[in-house]
This record gives sequence, C-alpha cells and structure tokens, in this order.
Amino acid sequence: MGRPSGGGAKLVRYADDFVVLARYQGTRLRGWIESKLEDRLGLEINREKTRVVQLTEEGASLDFLGFTFRYYDDLKGRGWRYLNVSPSAKALKRERAKLFEMTDHRQCFKPIPQLIQEVNRHLGGWKNYFNFGYPRQALPRDQHVPS
Repeated sequence: MGRPSGGGAKLVRYADDFVVLARYQGTRLRGWIESKLEDRLGLEINREKTRVVQLTEEGASLDFLGFTFRYYDDLKGRGWRYLNVSPSAKALKRERAKLFEMTDHRQCFKPIPQLIQEVNRHLGGWKNYFNFGYPRQALPRDQHVPS
C-alpha cells in the first residue's frame, strides 16, 4: 500500500484487520489512510471499530490479533516505561472456554491418556502463538499437564 508521505507510519495487517503505527497522527495521515483503503482498494472502514490510540497515555492499550499492547512503568522503579505484549483478556477467555469444552462431561468416553495428549497438543499450539512478549501471567511454568 505504500507509506504516507512524511509520516513514517507503518501498516500492520492480517486478513481484514490492520493497525497503522505512527508517532504522529493527524488529519493528513488519516486522510491518506482513508483514501487508500476506500478509494483505491474499494474497502469500507468500520467507523464504529476504528479508533486512534495514544499508547503513551496512562491506561491506554491496544488489542490486536489476540494480544494486548500496553506501556507499563519499569518494575525496578527506574524512570522509563516498556511496552508489554501479552495475551488479551478476550483471548484468555476464549482459551478457558476451549479447555472447558475439551474436558467437559461429553469427553468422558475418551481414555485419559488420549485426552491428556489432545489437551497438551492444544496448549502447546496456544503457547507457541502467545509466547511472544511477556506471557508469564497467562502461562505460568508450573501449570503443565503431565503426558
């Protein structure tokens, strides 16, 4: 799609979801994005879901592709902040529901070793996807089902 002139913005997209990362946001950048997407590509921007997020503001966060991006103060009390990337609340809720479905009463006919293998395979895939950033709060090391 190219770059907007002068903004240094970057487009991150997956299927029909995208985020534009820019240090400075204004009408020029917004106009460029809208013209490229709506006029050139014939897409319609969902104005209800579209928003501008200033991640440097206190409490601001961005959920994208199952991750939450948010700045936190340094844990050691130094004067800087770091970008925390972790599984979003929605992704964690969806994963809990999936695990409940995989282990609910309708699975009672499965032999336990097979059920454990299926759960471990699923959790391994989930862990591989969400192993980016700081997933420790969602993925404690001591909670692993033995195989």
